[in-house]
Parts: sequence; C-alpha cells; structure tokens
Amino acid sequence: MVRLSLEQTIERYTRRSQIAHQLAEQNELWTGRFKIKWEKNYESSKRHFVFDWNIPTGVYEVTDRMGGLARNFVSEHFTIESYVATYSGSFSPIGHEAYWPSPSFSMRSNEFYRRPNRPRTTRIPNEMDRGSTVYERDCGLCRQTGHDRCRCPNRN
Repeated sequence: MVRLSLEQTIERYTRRSQIAHQLAEQNELWTGRFKIKWEKNYESSKRHFVFDWNIPTGVYEVTDRMGGLARNFVSEHFTIESYVATYSGSFSPIGHEAYWPSPSFSMRSNEFYRRPNRPRTTRIPNEMDRGSTVYERDCGLCRQTGHDRCRCPNRN
C-alpha cells in the first residue's frame, strides 16, 4: 500500500483537477488513459483482415444504426465529463490521527483471532476435531450414516 502525505495528496488532487479542466477547455472527448488503450487496440487491429466488408462504409453504417456516435460504444467513465466531475468540488482529506476525536466506547480486539507471528499448528486433526455433522452424512459407498467412504466397513 502506498502512503501519501497530506501535501502529496492535495498536490495530486489539484494537478489532476487542472488536467481535467484543461481537457474540457480543449473539447477533448476522452481521457488520456482511454486514448492509450484506444491506440493499443487500434495497432493490434491492423493485424486482422476482413475480406468481404467495405470497412469505411461499414463503420458508418454501424454507428448510424447505434445512434451516430462512437461514444455509445465506450464506457461513460472514460469521458471528460466524468473526469471533470471526479475532480470538481472541494477536497477535504482526513487529518492526522492525533486530531481525531476520541471514541466514547472502549475498543477491544477479538480474542479469538490468532495473534501475529504465531507458529502454524502441526497437529493432525482426528475424529474428536470433526463436528457431529460429519457423522450425520451418508457414506458414499453403502449410503449408511455414522462413517464416511474412507472408514466404510464394506470397503475392500
């Protein structure tokens, strides 16, 4: 996990907010991340061939049928409007732990959790460790209760 200081977090937020507003002023449709994906997929699509389809007219026919916009095929999360909406408004980061209000209740950890750095158990579980539900199930071979397939008396 990457921990950022308060100054780094605010700087990152303001930088991305400025980028979002610049892209909106330039009337860009897509974010830079989407453009990189688009170019990568466009380059890989050059290796594919369609022999029986007129590509320029086919693309226009598909987009006309779907509403005339290529943006109908792309998630709305990649649009500049969503990007600007993410970084608009105020930013209120959480302060240092020393400034948090003290809780009105006592905090206790779960006593059933295994403590850190405990060695793994090497004991092999036996019949006492199994719950009663194991012995209520039917045997896979003779369909009787009280034992399983490994301990079946009818087994060879």
